[in-house]
Amino acid sequence: MDDVDNLGLSRLVTCPAAGSLKLAMCVECSYGPVGFQREDEPTIWLACELLHQQDASSAIASEDFRAPAGISVSMLQNMIESGMASVQFHVTFEEYVLGMQLTDAVDGLGVEVMAFTVMDEGQALPAERSGQVAIGDKVSRVNGQSTAGRDCGAVLTMVREATRPVTIHFERRGVRVADAPVERVPHQDWKSTPDEASLTLD
Repeated sequence: MDDVDNLGLSRLVTCPAAGSLKLAMCVECSYGPVGFQREDEPTIWLACELLHQQDASSAIASEDFRAPAGISVSMLQNMIESGMASVQFHVTFEEYVLGMQLTDAVDGLGVEVMAFTVMDEGQALPAERSGQVAIGDKVSRVNGQSTAGRDCGAVLTMVREATRPVTIHFERRGVRVADAPVERVPHQDWKSTPDEASLTLD
């Protein structure tokens, strides 16, 4: 979903049911369509289930995410809380050891946080200490570079090789459950083995 950062419109196309339309899609990767614009109309109609707040940490609902006519902001917030929509946020790390274990997502779409890792002393590492990252969050970008189409090994390489500070963008379906159990595993240095199902960021 994060690939729909820059919205663009196609040339006019003819739809038998709706006439001439311009299709809304991502100008970087042509993902879409996520909506349309009728010929000679200023309004662009977008599919709500394909949209989400780009940066939850700086969200001002009344300004950044204006509700369509007839829909209140609280209704949109309820959609997010129910899991019908996603939120995105980013965390910037100075450290090289982040303390996350990644795995290919259960739904087959992207790479997600499987567990937090701890050192021998049992102390939380930067990802968990941030208080923002949760189990199940998907990694969508690393220093602005999309992770779309990459498996957990490739995403791990992106993070390991990124210059510090590194900004990692996450996507979360629904809202974080405050009392959700936190999975912790011992931290291990990653050895590149292509058939591993999960990998540790170090």
